[in-house]
Amino acid sequence: MLARWLLRVPRPRGRIWGSVALGASLALTTLVSASGTPTASADQGASGPAVYFADLSGPAESPPTSSLGTGSARVDLDLTAHTLQVQVTFGGLVAATTASHIHACTTTAAIGTAGVATQVPTFVGFPLGVTSGSYVHTFDTRDAATYNPAFVTANGGTAAGAESALAECVATGRAYLNVHSTAFPGGEIRGFLTPAPAAYCGMTIRSDFQLDRDLTGCPGDGVIIDADNAVIDLGGHTISGHKGVGTGIVIRVAPPGSVGAPHITILNGTVQDFNDGVRVGRSATLRSLRVSGNPHSGISLIPHGPPGQFLTTEVLNSYIDDNGTAFGNGDGTLGSLSFSHNFIAWNGTVGDFGSGSGTATSLGLVEGNEIAFNGGGVQIREFGGGILRNNEFWQNDGDAIQFLLDCPSEVTGNGFFFNSGAAIGGGAFGRGPNSTCNFSDNTMWDNGVGIQVGGIAITYTIDHNLITSNKVAGIWVNGRAAATITNNTVARNGAPPAGGSPTDENGVIVHDGIHVDRGGFLQGNQSYDNVGLGIFAPTATDGGNNVAYTNGNPAQCAGVTCLIPF
Repeated sequence: MLARWLLRVPRPRGRIWGSVALGASLALTTLVSASGTPTASADQGASGPAVYFADLSGPAESPPTSSLGTGSARVDLDLTAHTLQVQVTFGGLVAATTASHIHACTTTAAIGTAGVATQVPTFVGFPLGVTSGSYVHTFDTRDAATYNPAFVTANGGTAAGAESALAECVATGRAYLNVHSTAFPGGEIRGFLTPAPAAYCGMTIRSDFQLDRDLTGCPGDGVIIDADNAVIDLGGHTISGHKGVGTGIVIRVAPPGSVGAPHITILNGTVQDFNDGVRVGRSATLRSLRVSGNPHSGISLIPHGPPGQFLTTEVLNSYIDDNGTAFGNGDGTLGSLSFSHNFIAWNGTVGDFGSGSGTATSLGLVEGNEIAFNGGGVQIREFGGGILRNNEFWQNDGDAIQFLLDCPSEVTGNGFFFNSGAAIGGGAFGRGPNSTCNFSDNTMWDNGVGIQVGGIAITYTIDHNLITSNKVAGIWVNGRAAATITNNTVARNGAPPAGGSPTDENGVIVHDGIHVDRGGFLQGNQSYDNVGLGIFAPTATDGGNNVAYTNGNPAQCAGVTCLIPF
């Protein structure tokens, strides 16, 4: 597994790592408009709005200006809904703004000048008297007040004629957006409106889609998915934003009354440098992704999601790194998150699952992952669930798996190495659905402690684990927890930590292979070369066949009879 070379590999940078296949591309690329409705291009007359963009600058003016100011504009023109949405962002102007308009039509595409086509003296509500700002407004294209009266007169004298003419001018590249200022009354910065590319930041997707380019520096959300049963192939491309702002991919919550169980598949690409990488509002499969550098979360369910729906999300064969938390808890959203065969590293935490109300994201199957160098491990609360199999946990801060009030359903076949806390730690109080906690066939080497558990109204089964070289103890069952401890090999545990060895509820130092504060059933364990006793279990039931030798305390065992093989 990856852990064999993990400690020798430098922290990755750049695009998704080579062992994650970027997958086969879809046979057909579907282009989408701003509303997400599939369409062949941004031409007017297509279903949904046609979308146009412009980069604004002084050299683009006619004649060019010396201004170093810049800006961008987006215009959505919907001839079905009869709306014109104008979005403008600008900055660095040399003088205060006085007006902004769309001018149309020039004689030739992308050059020349034309009169004002839209509202005069300026767009309603446009920020005036400033050198930087932003603007969003939606106009009714059936209303004559949307236009310059001279433009209406020149186009049949009606709003309908003006609407048709403006659409033609914009679609043919003969319309531009201008920002005027006191220093440049004729316009300080401008840009010709051109059709949106097939993919762009902030787009909404409503059907199967393949990304055909990188989307970089998105100012808000990357893409929004509002579809049922769609496959979104990122095509090996990157969607990136500005750290702390927006979400890379938003899967919107299905509307109330939706029929069936909508499911989204996203695969083959990188999502990085937003606030959240992917937020999930419908059941989803995320495969062969890299989700990186998002300070809040890598992947999370949207809080307070669709009422009455159980969201099932699985993350497969992906690289989740350098996020605030790898997996965010969708508080108030009933659902489960499973993740298998991923590399999960350098995140603030891996994730926090479950809640007292039973309405947060629970943990499903967690299998075959490499989980390393995170600030915290997997935390499971009430109703958190979880089957954790065949994962490897390396050098995480704190407990690799920590449970509170409720424990995972199963922890088997995992490897735990060099974690600063317990490999498995926590306390269960029977407040979730699990009455037993099963920890078996795991390997635990050089952690703060191997297994440290407590609580009441719960039974721990700890069987066939290899637990060696952990700092406090191999197995420590504290408080009133009931535990069945069988067939484990526990060796070379109990090296005193920097602050000295801890003590149990009776003040006894804990530095043994197996230490059980009270009760318990022990059978068939082998414990050797530990700092204290091989087994300390003063009130346990002795099932026999426990073996202890060469431990630091010559008594070898307390509370059970231990065989000495020589």
